[in-house]
Amino acid sequence: MKSSFSVPSQIVIDASALVELLTHTSLAPKIERVLGDAELVAPDVLNAEVLQSLRGLERGGRLTSARASMAVSRLATSKIQHIPTVGLVHEAWSLRANVSAYDACYVALARAFDCPLLTVDGPLTRAPKLGIALISV
Repeated sequence: MKSSFSVPSQIVIDASALVELLTHTSLAPKIERVLGDAELVAPDVLNAEVLQSLRGLERGGRLTSARASMAVSRLATSKIQHIPTVGLVHEAWSLRANVSAYDACYVALARAFDCPLLTVDGPLTRAPKLGIALISV
């Protein structure tokens, strides 16, 4: 993925992109290049969403128990600034026609911080009227 923009100082990262990073998939190097040295921020639902994704990957046999546990350890030590969703609920609610409640929290945070949202979530990238810069890998 070639990028013609400079890396912003802050990026909201969603669970889909973070799972790719934590499990070192083939998309991880592309995501790392996009992130550069940007400060990562996310709503506090991130941890639960990532844990649920890792659980599903492990239960589905697509991730060994050892790799899933390593990813959980990486999550626990990540340098992501977690923002409480309580301050985002009204903005997130306003997005209910376009995205899930979980995705709305990421979008609301990107709006509040006036920074882009990084995702690998296809439906989110196709959602209309988000009012943010969306980086899709």
